[in-house]
Amino acid sequence: MGSPAAGDTRGGRVVDAYGFFLEPTVLRECSAAIERSRQYAGRRRARWDASFRYKNFARDGKLKRYCRKGIPDEYRLDVWLSITGTDRRVATENGLFHKFKSSSCAEEFLAVINEDLKRTFPDNINFQTGEQNALTPIHQRLKLILASFVNSTPEIGYCQGMNSLAAMLLLLKSTEEIAFYMLHHIVTVLVPPQFFSSDLKGLRIERLVFRQLTHKYCPVQARLLDTISGFEVLFDKWFICLFIDVVPPELVLRIWDCLLYEGFKIFHRVAVTLIHIIGSDLDGGNMDVVKLSSIIRGMKGRPELYDCPAFMSRIFSFTSIKRKELARMREAHAVAVESEIRQVEERRAKRAGKTRKSSAISPSPLSTTRL
Repeated sequence: MGSPAAGDTRGGRVVDAYGFFLEPTVLRECSAAIERSRQYAGRRRARWDASFRYKNFARDGKLKRYCRKGIPDEYRLDVWLSITGTDRRVATENGLFHKFKSSSCAEEFLAVINEDLKRTFPDNINFQTGEQNALTPIHQRLKLILASFVNSTPEIGYCQGMNSLAAMLLLLKSTEEIAFYMLHHIVTVLVPPQFFSSDLKGLRIERLVFRQLTHKYCPVQARLLDTISGFEVLFDKWFICLFIDVVPPELVLRIWDCLLYEGFKIFHRVAVTLIHIIGSDLDGGNMDVVKLSSIIRGMKGRPELYDCPAFMSRIFSFTSIKRKELARMREAHAVAVESEIRQVEERRAKRAGKTRKSSAISPSPLSTTRL
């Protein structure tokens, strides 16, 4: 486990252990929480050294408990590779990544990737673009990973947000091959099915599950959110980026430690807890999308999100979400989402039919000119 306090000063600005700039207000208001997290990380590192010095990461109750309490940076990638089975894929699929890497990426995806590269982690010292907005070596590595992923999963392609997932993996000193395989696991195994499909079916179902869980665990806050039209889209970044740029980087990684071991139910435990935390900021009489968006954007400045041990303990004491419960919810909400998708497709087909009919009856100005 890294710690913001483990960072240094570069160019007159303080950065954390992963290269993210720390704002002066964070240093001033969150220093006590940062220090508690740093001391805790040191104690946990000693326990990992005593228990896993030979790096035998068999899935059992002890490893699960240790993951919940945080994986030290020195062990993190090795543990993630083991608990996801990615280490076995790397060993058995020898050369597969290099095949995808050497293939050309579809231009339609490459254009979007190139645009997203410039927007990736502007608050991180490692991703600062050069003169005239020139891409740096780490940007080029990120581009290679994303293009390779597109080549490996053309049915999914590229979705905005994948750049942040892959970039976070690179900040953990991952090789391109490891980052590629971990990204592949996150997108195709960890998140629910059809999460990144063209109609976003999986994401839309998960929004409704999140809403239902919010009503269960945070009924007061949920009722306030229900008064805000279209509030769900404000939380899409939570889903797509798995809390990157929503909570501090150290907490993101602590969440991922549990996500990768226990599955997507951890996402909902975290999300519901975050709703409970911001509950005191929700003004029932004067809340709208703009104010809610401001509250969400300001979450990274909350001291309680820099005290990683306390927050992670809170998600497990505040909620109890089971896989079977989530499966039932998804099955129930899938009916409504599928119906909505069909209605949209039918309306689109009708509009397309009217357009074709109109074109057949009335010649275009270009046709008239040619006549």
